[in-house]
Amino acid sequence: MNFANEIILACEAGIKELEAIKDYTEKIRATLNADMRKLYTNNRADELPHIQNLVVALTEMLDGDEPTEAARMDADEDNKGGDSDDNG
Repeated sequence: MNFANEIILACEAGIKELEAIKDYTEKIRATLNADMRKLYTNNRADELPHIQNLVVALTEMLDGDEPTEAARMDADEDNKGGDSDDNG
């Protein structure tokens, strides 16, 4: 199956996640407030599972497979609860 469109979309999503990590890192470096530093640090860490899921999906699609493992990983993350807001 041709996943060209989905690969492009996943790459764009990954770039946004990486930009969010960069943005939070800049905020951590710039802030003088310990509570805000902790908030930015936590938000930055929240981006990692998103990147991991996208990399798994990309790997599957580049191998010509449906991104089922990435979808399962994402469902597992959703079932853990917690903050559902977009931190990016």
